[in-house]
Amino acid sequence: MDYPDGTLMRCGDLIWWNECLWLGYVQHIAEKQEEFEAWGLDSPHAFFANYHPFDPTQTGIAYSPHCFHDEVISKPTQQELNEFLEASAFATGQSNRDLENSTFTAEVRCENGRRIEWVFSYIEIGRVVEVVAVPINKKPNKTQMATPRKACD
Repeated sequence: MDYPDGTLMRCGDLIWWNECLWLGYVQHIAEKQEEFEAWGLDSPHAFFANYHPFDPTQTGIAYSPHCFHDEVISKPTQQELNEFLEASAFATGQSNRDLENSTFTAEVRCENGRRIEWVFSYIEIGRVVEVVAVPINKKPNKTQMATPRKACD
């Protein structure tokens, strides 16, 4: 299965999805008839999930290749990857909790068509326990950089 730009998609690829708002992973690719039919599907699909770090046991949400263009499924640029790695490390370090080994989701918040901040939601036992926002393309001092938020109960 290929991305809209023609490059080969592989399980474990870090990707933009959900209209380029979520940064997640290709969890599974069901291309062969017996694979997609086992999932109750009538055509090839790829499964994406927004959990970090990559966990091959997660299933994810199924998307047909016909949806890839509309969902803006693509690999991040090296600059986007570097921003993500820097922001996620910073966000993890800003919490009063020990989040070093926690699962988290990563998404971006946009204004006027521009990405303005990363939003990391940390999950423990299937529940969001903390949300941290980190501005994009700004180099504020450490007290301005991350904004921890309480998770909704």
